[in-house]
Amino acid sequence: MKTNLYTYIFILTILIFLTNCKKDLQPPTGDNKIEFNNTTVDSVSYSWIQLTTEFNNTGGNEIPQHGYCWSTGQKPTIEDTKIELGSLDNQVNIQITIDSLTNNTNYYIRLFLAYYGGILYGDELNIKTLKTGLPLVLTSEVSEITLVSALCGGTVEADSGLIITARGICWDTINEFNIDDCLNKTINGDSLGVFTSNITELSKGKDYFVKAYATNEKGTGYGEKVSFNTLVLSLPTIETSEVSNITCNTAQCGGNVISNGNGIVSLRGICWNKTGNPTIENCIDYTVDGNGTGVFISFITNLNIETEYFVNAYAINEKGIVYGETKIINTLAEPPCGELIVDYGGQTYNTILIGEQCWMKENLNIGTRIDGENEQTDNGAIEKFCYNDNDANCNEYGGLYEWNEMMQYSTMQNSQGICPDGWHIPTDNEWKILEGTVDSQYPVGDPEWDQNSGRGFDVGFHLKSQNGWISNGNGSNEFGFTALPGGYLVYPEDYFSNIFCDGFFWTSTTANTFAAWFRYLDYSVDYIYRIEGFHDQGMSVRCLKN
Repeated sequence: MKTNLYTYIFILTILIFLTNCKKDLQPPTGDNKIEFNNTTVDSVSYSWIQLTTEFNNTGGNEIPQHGYCWSTGQKPTIEDTKIELGSLDNQVNIQITIDSLTNNTNYYIRLFLAYYGGILYGDELNIKTLKTGLPLVLTSEVSEITLVSALCGGTVEADSGLIITARGICWDTINEFNIDDCLNKTINGDSLGVFTSNITELSKGKDYFVKAYATNEKGTGYGEKVSFNTLVLSLPTIETSEVSNITCNTAQCGGNVISNGNGIVSLRGICWNKTGNPTIENCIDYTVDGNGTGVFISFITNLNIETEYFVNAYAINEKGIVYGETKIINTLAEPPCGELIVDYGGQTYNTILIGEQCWMKENLNIGTRIDGENEQTDNGAIEKFCYNDNDANCNEYGGLYEWNEMMQYSTMQNSQGICPDGWHIPTDNEWKILEGTVDSQYPVGDPEWDQNSGRGFDVGFHLKSQNGWISNGNGSNEFGFTALPGGYLVYPEDYFSNIFCDGFFWTSTTANTFAAWFRYLDYSVDYIYRIEGFHDQGMSVRCLKN
């Protein structure tokens, strides 16, 4: 019986509570007073509102449910749209985001507290959501302007409550335009933030207008319009450097490309002649020293002794060619042999005077290396062998050359062959003069040349270098000739042999149709041998001054 009574009382209480919840009751007072501050608006957007209510005291009332209710009419109740946040304890801040609202709409919002005495509502707020619209866009400054291109972009600062579907820049040569009738446009993504765009296919020296844009469901918003001018192409600006390091047949010059004329400097260098105002068309020769702006250095070679030359720096861009100020070169008198240094093919050769002959002190090293199993051919390019097909051996001992390649396919004695201008391949007789000069200074044994045996007594010892020969086969090198044991390429087997042991040197004198005279120095003797050798053998070369 008691159980039924308790059940009846509980149901009655719930019915009273539900009935009272529909009423806007006065708040409890005194010790039962419920205390909270007014609700504040934290943020308002297009479809949501953020609110905060500071709650201080429940007054001992149990609050099983609280939340916010709202409508477009005044004094919203829990019968209107609401959000329930559950039970409430003392001293908590109530924070909520109400979303799924309509943009540009007035809403009335109240806090509600459900307690066993009824429903208590807070002060009414009247809040209007933001109005959606076109995106807000800023146009960046135009930069990196060239003849036919530029760099721009923009910033989409706000989507105005709608999704961005495209952003970019558009441009034209007229003042008024949009993305539908502009000269061209870019599409650079579909979000908020900064973006960069390339403006291309422009005309030289023309006025353009550009603006950033962003599109949402409402339409397209534009940033401010910016104007710019593409560059005008002109000739480069160049200065000719002062001439320096003048010798009897070389000099150093160069230039400074100060401006590219708004184009691309594709070639730069110097040109020279003997008549004045040198150009690419009337010059004796010219150099190509890279491209672009800036300082460059040029080397002038193959000049005549004690001769006046005129030199100009030049630069070429899309507009054409321009020249700097003409400078004058007066080459020096040739220094005496021994002081004379020859720059040839990227190599430096020292000289030595022996008697009345001026010899190079180093074996010739000119041309492109090919493997020893191949033949050197008349193909317009100098070819060389390096011992064991190793470039390092050419750097140390010079190249090895077949006779015809050395002679550049001439059979005439004293031919220049592969030697630099002013020099030639020594003849058999000129080697005899060298040997006689050396032998006459050191008359050990028979001082005369033995025509039958082909030997010059002690000549080899005095011509060989002081190191590099095996088994104590070094020489005295008292004349500075510095003969090295570079070995040779054996014909017809085409293998390398005798490095460190022997040095083989061609002459320009033929012995017969298939052979020419050469000189042979060996580590084991002090002689120098005069022998005939097949043209296809690879041997060292020394040049003799004309």
